[in-house]
Amino acid sequence: MFKIISTTLCLATSLVSLEAKNLQSDLEAGQFKQIIDGHSQPKTNQDRFEKSLSQLALSLEKVQQGLYRHGFEISSTTAGIRSLAPLQHNPSPEVADYKSIRKLLEDFHLDLHKIETILASVGDDDFHLPLNLIKVRFDVNMDGEYSPNESSIAIVFNMENNGALNLSQLEELAETDATIGFDRSDLLWLKGYTQVLLGTTDLILAHDFQASFDAVSHHVFQKTNNQLVNAGATSKNYGDVADLLAAIHLTKMKVIEPERLKQARQHLLGMVSCSKQMWVSILAETDDRKEWLPSPKQNSVTGIKMTDSMVKEWHVFLAEYESILNGTKLVPHWRFEGKGINLKRVLEESKETDVILWITGHAAVPYLEEGALTEDDLWRQLDRTFNNNFLGMSFFIN
Repeated sequence: MFKIISTTLCLATSLVSLEAKNLQSDLEAGQFKQIIDGHSQPKTNQDRFEKSLSQLALSLEKVQQGLYRHGFEISSTTAGIRSLAPLQHNPSPEVADYKSIRKLLEDFHLDLHKIETILASVGDDDFHLPLNLIKVRFDVNMDGEYSPNESSIAIVFNMENNGALNLSQLEELAETDATIGFDRSDLLWLKGYTQVLLGTTDLILAHDFQASFDAVSHHVFQKTNNQLVNAGATSKNYGDVADLLAAIHLTKMKVIEPERLKQARQHLLGMVSCSKQMWVSILAETDDRKEWLPSPKQNSVTGIKMTDSMVKEWHVFLAEYESILNGTKLVPHWRFEGKGINLKRVLEESKETDVILWITGHAAVPYLEEGALTEDDLWRQLDRTFNNNFLGMSFFIN
C-alpha cells in the first residue's frame, strides 16, 4: 500500500514538473495565445493562474508593440538622456498622437478586464508552479522573432542602463536563476494587482489629457505633430524643462468619462479585499519554496523580508485606505484646518481635474467636510515599520 502511495506521489510530482517545464518553454517562445486557448475553461487555480499570466503577457506584448510602432524613446538634454529606448530603436516609426496612444491604453484596460474575468472565482485548491519569468520573451518589433533583447529582463535592464546593454550582457542576465514557486497566494496577489491597474487606467482614461500629452510628446516619441517643434523650437537651454512646465500648467483636464472615476474607486476597493484574502492565504502556508511575497516565516527570491510588524501595519493601512475611499476618513489639505477632503465625493462628482488648483486648495473647496481625518502619525508609523520605504513596498505588496 505504501509503495502504491509513494509511486502515485512521484508520478504526480513528475507530471507537475513536466507541465511547468512546458509552460516555461511556451512563455519563452511567446506562445501566449496558445496557452490561453488551451485553458478555455479553467477548472483549477493553477489553470486560472496560467491563463491569467499568459493573458497579462499577451497584453503587455501588445502595449510594447504599440509603443515600438510609434517610436517610444525618452529624451531629455537637461537630464542627459539622449535616447532611452528600452524597446529597441524603431528606424521607421509612425506618428504618435494623442488619439493613438489613448487607444493603446484603452485596449490595455480592456485586456485587464479579461484577466479580471478569469480571476473572478478563486477556489481553495493550492498549487506549486515554478517559473522563471525573466526569460519570458515578447515580439516587440513584430518581426516574428523572440530575441534575447526582447526578454522581460532585457527590457527592465535596458531601461535602467539607458539602453546600453550589449547582447553578451543580456545573455548573461538571462542565465540568472530567478525561479519563483507560484502558488494560490500569488494568484490572489495577481488578482489584486489587476484591480490596481484597472483603477489606475480608469483614472487616466476618465480625463481628456491631450493638452499635457501634446506639450511633452516629442520628448517621449520620435515622430509627433508637435506644433512647437514644427515652429522650430529647440530643447536646448532647458527647453525640455519648459515643456514639462507647460505640461503641468495644462493639467486642467475635463472629466469626459465620469463613470470611469466611479469604477476606479471600486477597483481600488477591490484591491483591499484581495489583499486581505491574500494575507490569509500567505500566513496559512507551511512551506518555503521560492516564494514571491513571503510570510514572516518564509524567504522570498527577491530578498525582501516581511516581519510580523509589517504584516500587522499593512492591515492597518488597508483599513485606513478603505475608510478614505469610502469617505469615512477625510484627507487633510495644508490650507484648511479642522476639515478634510471627501475622496469618495471627488471620484463620484468631479467634472474637472486641475492639478495646480488642487495644490493651492481652490479645487478642494467643494469637497471639504468636517469629520475624522487620516492622521500624519499613522502614515509616519507605516513608513518607519517598512524601513522608511512604505511607498516602494506598497507597489510590491499591493
